[in-house]
Amino acid sequence: MNGDGALFAIMLVMAGSGWWAMTVQATERAKDVARRVCALNEWQLLDHTVSLQRTRPTSTSQGLRLARHYTFEFSTNGGNRHCGMMRMVGHQVDYVTTDEESIETHQSSRHS
Repeated sequence: MNGDGALFAIMLVMAGSGWWAMTVQATERAKDVARRVCALNEWQLLDHTVSLQRTRPTSTSQGLRLARHYTFEFSTNGGNRHCGMMRMVGHQVDYVTTDEESIETHQSSRHS
């Protein structure tokens, strides 16, 4: 492998590591938001149910950002299961909805 190939490989690994770190950070933020939503409504967030469904670029007033769509499950009485969904643009929550009620927080003007 010549110098250019090695440099390209290092840059590729660094970009992949950066992408992975940003995804982990955003997922942790999504888990925190789901926990807070459930706590505010006296629901139980079911373990290991916050999951990334898709990532897409989206245009905002600050330019191009990543929109991440997450789902989660919760129980209102300990014996049932309900679904929730949230969209984050950057690290800001755009909205959260559940099949129990809509908890819309549309903050499109505050995206990071």
